[in-house]
Amino acid sequence: MSQQTEQKQIETAIFAGGCFWGVEYHMQRAAGVKSVESGFIGGTKINPTYQEVCQKNTGHSEAVRIIFDPSETNYETLAK
Repeated sequence: MSQQTEQKQIETAIFAGGCFWGVEYHMQRAAGVKSVESGFIGGTKINPTYQEVCQKNTGHSEAVRIIFDPSETNYETLAK
């Protein structure tokens, strides 16, 4: 007897929109979004602190990684 399991698809989007707090706040409430994680992207220093990034001397940008279900939303909708 074979058992079929439904495999759920997820996709990832990363947005860097200035301060990540506002982006994170809105994305957590968006339909189809399964998780939101703030962090840093780019830059030259390994594991910079928030203060170092805010001083703008590491080359990093604040960013938000969004995991979403493409059957409920899409990248274009999230980017609006």
